[in-house]
Amino acid sequence: MSVSTLAVLQYAITALMWGMTAWRLPALWSNDSQRQSLWATYSCFAVALTLKLPPVKYLLEHLGIVDLSVLLKHIISIGAICSVLNFIVAVYGSGTSEDTGQLPLHVRVAHIVNRVAAKTAVLAVLAMTALFFFAVPRPSASRHFVNDHEGEVGATLYMLVFYLFLGAASAVSAYQWGSQSRRATNKLLRTGLVLLCSAMCLGVLYVTIRVSFLLVRVTGAQFPGGTDRMESITESIQVLLFLLFMLGATVPTGTALTTRVQAWRQLRRLWPLWHDLAESTPKVVLGVPTSRTRDLLALDALEVRLQRRAVEIRDAGLILRHYAPAGVADRADQYVRELGLTGYQASAAAEAYRLRAAIDAKASGAAAGPASAAVSDNSSADEVPWLLEVSSAYSRLPEQLATAA
Repeated sequence: MSVSTLAVLQYAITALMWGMTAWRLPALWSNDSQRQSLWATYSCFAVALTLKLPPVKYLLEHLGIVDLSVLLKHIISIGAICSVLNFIVAVYGSGTSEDTGQLPLHVRVAHIVNRVAAKTAVLAVLAMTALFFFAVPRPSASRHFVNDHEGEVGATLYMLVFYLFLGAASAVSAYQWGSQSRRATNKLLRTGLVLLCSAMCLGVLYVTIRVSFLLVRVTGAQFPGGTDRMESITESIQVLLFLLFMLGATVPTGTALTTRVQAWRQLRRLWPLWHDLAESTPKVVLGVPTSRTRDLLALDALEVRLQRRAVEIRDAGLILRHYAPAGVADRADQYVRELGLTGYQASAAAEAYRLRAAIDAKASGAAAGPASAAVSDNSSADEVPWLLEVSSAYSRLPEQLATAA
């Protein structure tokens, strides 16, 4: 991959990482440790990638500390890795036994590694900072820190501390996500976990190549393919790593997004039936029905609203049983026969007819009477698929229904 192409990709990946950080910003105000850990991971990676950009490196050089961007980048990258481990533990944290002896092996490993990593990270940062200031000669700003200091013992020790922490954490993360992917039953979730595992495997490969380069160069030998070749390969691996990580962390959320989109579409389809029932029996509805446009633009708690409306439709049907006009059941059956419907569709169309007749009777001033079986109290009335079928049939009812009754 050419240098110019890599540069463009690095800017693009950095922009995408900041976009993901902004998108997940609401996690800060939630009580969900998984979302918070994932946000911290994205934000740390975004900052670390930003510190690699030439304009940012140039600005930091004016603070008077040579290669300050390198030290900050590595420290923040360690924070990102710790956030990844926190995310893994947060996934396992809910619903697991307090007795760690009863937890599966991969879960126990995750908890142990996370505890050890937090302490090791502090030691790594302290060791790297000490080596950076006292063991790495930095007469001028480096273009590529590893390349410009290749063969130096101090710089080699500095980078080994960072790479060993990065490699160990990447290997553990790959193991954890690989284990989860084998257990995942949801296709989208499994795909996301495989991508995350692949990203961490690339992280291990990245560290392996970099550490091999350091060890070869500190002995004075030449690295196969040369320094520039190593730099090109590892930078390409890093770009692919971040891309896979973003995709892997985003794909599972596609399940939630799909669920939300489906809930919104179902709310839209239920609107005609729910609106008329709500106006006919306002006591069973939480809030006065708004306009259809305004209602469908409210995108909060879609799944909760859907289930609530299913309950409201069922409760409204129970009230309207007291207003069903005489003979409506026979007329509903005749209506269904005229349409040539059978089975599930016939039942839904008959239910819609009976509900509409009861709504019209109540609107015309009919007094409540004994509960009629004309409007059914079907236990399936709280099931969304059934209500969707009834609502579709309700929307197709003729305008003359009220007079026909």
